[in-house]
Amino acid sequence: MSNRKKVVLTGAADGMGYESLKQMVEDGLDYEIIALDLPGERTEKRLMKYKNNNRVTILLGDLTNYLFIKNSIKECDIIIHIAGLVPPIADYYPKKCMEVNYGSNKNFIEAIFELGQENTTKFVFIGTVAETGERMPPIHWGRVGDPIKPSIFDYYAESKIASERLVIESGLKYWVSLRQTGIMAKIRDRFNFIMSLNMFQIVIAAGQ
Repeated sequence: MSNRKKVVLTGAADGMGYESLKQMVEDGLDYEIIALDLPGERTEKRLMKYKNNNRVTILLGDLTNYLFIKNSIKECDIIIHIAGLVPPIADYYPKKCMEVNYGSNKNFIEAIFELGQENTTKFVFIGTVAETGERMPPIHWGRVGDPIKPSIFDYYAESKIASERLVIESGLKYWVSLRQTGIMAKIRDRFNFIMSLNMFQIVIAAGQ
């Protein structure tokens, strides 16, 4: 059995996850990367370049599938959970948004406990600046402890709030929730106008 640390990365073929994977592969450190994402032509094309890398194991499956998650995180040291259903799709399919974002989080936590890894596996959850809603000047700077108040009809933010609370109350020994700032994307949709460009922030909450 390998003595390498094992890091599970979700959403490894898309956006933030893909950039994270590239930097992790290039950092020169000796740990194993378990890259998770949904199967599909785009996913397989992006991850193909890493299939012969001895540090990377590619696992394709659905994070709402409990058994897939359980089998993926056995004996892992760190889980970096980036994957999620994001706007504008999340706005059009709010029920699906909650099933994916909250449901996958619930699966990870339950699997960690079932595997007896609650005191060893470190869980990194990616939240969002949208959890605190519109923050226009002069109060646009985010602070730890600011009220949770998502913009009306922002289902993505609501799913992330529920997921973050689940992590906080999970009982895991090691956890952190990173509320990422805005990520610019080429999307022609009303989603672009949910939040102002000058209210982006990063807020961090952490367990032990």
